[in-house]
Amino acid sequence: MVLIQNSLAASVFAARWQNPFKQNGSTFILPLQKESSVTLQTLFETAAENSGQVYLEAEQKLRNAESEALPMLRANLQNQDPIIRLFASVLVNWIEGRSPDNQAALDYLEYIPKRAAETPLGVPPPDGVAAELTYRFGARVVDLAAVRLVKETNGPQWRTESFLLYLAEHKSPSATAALIRFAADTQNTKWQDIAVETIKQTDDRDMRLKIASERQRLQKLNRVLPKVLADLESP
Repeated sequence: MVLIQNSLAASVFAARWQNPFKQNGSTFILPLQKESSVTLQTLFETAAENSGQVYLEAEQKLRNAESEALPMLRANLQNQDPIIRLFASVLVNWIEGRSPDNQAALDYLEYIPKRAAETPLGVPPPDGVAAELTYRFGARVVDLAAVRLVKETNGPQWRTESFLLYLAEHKSPSATAALIRFAADTQNTKWQDIAVETIKQTDDRDMRLKIASERQRLQKLNRVLPKVLADLESP
């Protein structure tokens, strides 16, 4: 009877349990250990310092940690780096259920290439995708789009440009830091121009502080702030 019960438990909770061992002739299952606060902080730092697939995997693990990650994430809401503050804010709101449209927006972005593949274009038109994001979600996924603009560097060009055009439409101060980072890093002059013009048109009283923060980051990398951003610091 014990073995039957244990077998049933193993099949129902297979995704949450591991490491079987024997004791007194019966098989028991040890519960998977929860992520420690140190591990969660390491995951956050991995996400903050990386982009592409490494970032996406770290982000997913932090989201899966749910409430256990909240104390560490809230502490990073005061981080000196505005991009890290934005990232922490997005995750806090996501985990606490205040951003229900985030997953729906990502699901749409996964679906649209399949639909576009059946058209003469073959790929989704970025302006159409940006317009559809606005139609479906208004400005409710601006912060998500801002984070993904600078972090999702392994995506196709249409996806990057869709995020950029969506942000250009809404001109939210919460996205300024991401647009500054993007303008500093991109090699695409068209995209850089769109980002800089959006920054200019956004009423963000902290814009110069965010540019100064970006200048400091670039100095640590032995890089120079692009002139198009430096010009925005002038009164």
